Amino acid sequence: MDLFVLSLFLKESPPGKLMVGVQRGKSLNGNKFSKIWRILKSNGWCFVGFNIFLNIGLMRKLIFEKAGDCLRLKDLAYKYKFKKFYFARVNDESTLATIREFNPDVILNHMPQRLRDPLIRLPRKGVFNIHPGLLPKYQGMGSCLWPLIDGASHHGATLHLIDSEEIDVGPIIYSGRFPIQASDSVLALHIKSRMIAALLACRLIKEIYQAGYLKYKIQLDGNYHKLPGRKDLKMMFDKGHSYFYLKDRRILNENNIIEFQYCDNDTKWEWKSFY
Repeated sequence: MDLFVLSLFLKESPPGKLMVGVQRGKSLNGNKFSKIWRILKSNGWCFVGFNIFLNIGLMRKLIFEKAGDCLRLKDLAYKYKFKKFYFARVNDESTLATIREFNPDVILNHMPQRLRDPLIRLPRKGVFNIHPGLLPKYQGMGSCLWPLIDGASHHGATLHLIDSEEIDVGPIIYSGRFPIQASDSVLALHIKSRMIAALLACRLIKEIYQAGYLKYKIQLDGNYHKLPGRKDLKMMFDKGHSYFYLKDRRILNENNIIEFQYCDNDTKWEWKSFY
């Protein structure tokens, strides 16, 4: 999903110079196996299998191949002429030294590692998080699961400022949403929310370069979520939803946005800026 967001973001031709940081994959160790085992016990094999599917090349091949998107990092780097670097832990001094050398105006974050204060204070214009869910209601984990469990009417994405080490609580810059259909799967929500997120991220960069400032709304009454358990997931299945359907590929191939509520001529998606 990270490469999907990056591909869509670059298609919108954001201004400025880009450098991409890539987290290296971690080898399996005792702690990793212990975490996987805990998730297996609380969520089941189907949940774990879906998340593995969501984060490996098989998913990219089955869902995104021939869908018009350049999804290999080396292909994106060649096409759009950006530099990339690799890191294990984003808050390590070696990572910070690489970022300082680039001297960034803005950092866009779309990764699960918690950012610490030295990195948060590093860019001149701020660090912004791409969250595949609607804040403040769906802070935390499982943001593409809980709306289906709750029977929510809409899902979307939020772009917010990271101004502390707390998770998903920073001031909201933009959010965009779409109505959830009875036939939507978890994968459909993942894909659609990333489509909106990429467009909002591009809008952020353009506004920073053109206007030089941003307006925002402070989050109130946030609701932090952990991963749903088996009973929660059963509620989602009982409502007729699934992890994925074969038809989800059509979301990309047909680029069908009729279901989205138009609100802005620039992004062509419903979005709401909090001024």
